[in-house]
Amino acid sequence: MQDNERFSVLLFRLAGAPDTLFAINLFKVLEITNPHHNVMPGMVNHPACLGLAESRGQVLPIVDVSQAVFGQSEESKIWLRCEFSRRQILIAISEVLHLEEALWTALEASSNLPWYAGSNYLTGVLKLEDGKIASVLDMDRVIDDVLGGRENPDIEAPPSLAGKQVVFADDSRLAREQVKILLQKLGAKTCECIDGEDAGNELARIKNECAEAGVPIASVMPLVVTDIEMPKKNGYMVAQQIRSDPAFSGVKVVMYSSLSATETQRHGKECGADEIVGKFSNAALAEAIIKLMC
Repeated sequence: MQDNERFSVLLFRLAGAPDTLFAINLFKVLEITNPHHNVMPGMVNHPACLGLAESRGQVLPIVDVSQAVFGQSEESKIWLRCEFSRRQILIAISEVLHLEEALWTALEASSNLPWYAGSNYLTGVLKLEDGKIASVLDMDRVIDDVLGGRENPDIEAPPSLAGKQVVFADDSRLAREQVKILLQKLGAKTCECIDGEDAGNELARIKNECAEAGVPIASVMPLVVTDIEMPKKNGYMVAQQIRSDPAFSGVKVVMYSSLSATETQRHGKECGADEIVGKFSNAALAEAIIKLMC
């Protein structure tokens, strides 16, 4: 289940932090499977890349999340076949616990938590309904660090975006870094937000400034780029905030996400997104922005 208020997570454990609960959005999990014995050597020289294995007719890389995050190898009792930005990967973990529904508002960004400030891979914590806390890892960053594959497309900046503000929101530090670089290449002035609530506050500020100046918001900020999965207020809510307010008429919304399901695409369009692209596909994101701005 996933909507504007609730989403489903799979709770699991890792060898490097056996007493910690971890949560992953169920939309990213395609299958829970037992490890294979016939693991093939991988093409990536990284200790957290365990090799390659066949799954459902595809040869997929195996990522040891515990090794990547904590430097402690996983016993690989369970594999999760997951999909991130249309890329399927096998994730090695210690134990699958159970499914649970959670509120988006119960997800707290790690940047707001001083005791997690030093973590490169923790993107937030989820307060479960039974009072327990589950850590949410930045799996996009884990996979990017282990397997690589970042894109640096050659792009031509559209004149309509030159010098204009673009608000972009993502709870992943890596994603924000990449989107910021891309937007700057496109000639935009960037306004970086760490989650949907932060983006909502920034949109309200820009609205007030434009009202005082007597100028349309779209002439100052023609574009908003937002992740979907974010603490407190997700990307669907950000899009709805924009579409429900006539003052934001003409502002384009691009969503990007590692969620690849058809339902994600459909719901994003229903909430007002003009374009929806896969996360960490800089070429696709640039193409979508240029298309809307030309």
